[in-house]
Amino acid sequence: MSQFKRGNFAETIILNYLFRLGFDFIDRNYNTPYGEIDLIMKKLDHYFFIEVKSNFSKRFVNPYEKISEIKTQRIFDSVMIWIQNNGIDEQKFFLKYFFISVTKDRILYLQLENI
Repeated sequence: MSQFKRGNFAETIILNYLFRLGFDFIDRNYNTPYGEIDLIMKKLDHYFFIEVKSNFSKRFVNPYEKISEIKTQRIFDSVMIWIQNNGIDEQKFFLKYFFISVTKDRILYLQLENI
């Protein structure tokens, strides 16, 4: 399976998982000059910006291992563009940023910080 197909497959797993938890879908693969936001979801007054990582190999990889400072900054910049383009009032909503890792037998997540 290609890296693109694995990524798409992992995003679909996470999307379905979040639907079961009562999240609403907002956007997927939102592109900006800084990069892409894999999933944008909403639950109540919280927007969730999600970067999905997949690892289907036999070696367990913690989501922390796939996070770089540059990647984090690029996604924060992309989130700010999405907020501006969609007229979101940052004072009325909570914005949360997560990395989620999908492996053969588990889903792990890491909340980096509120934006």
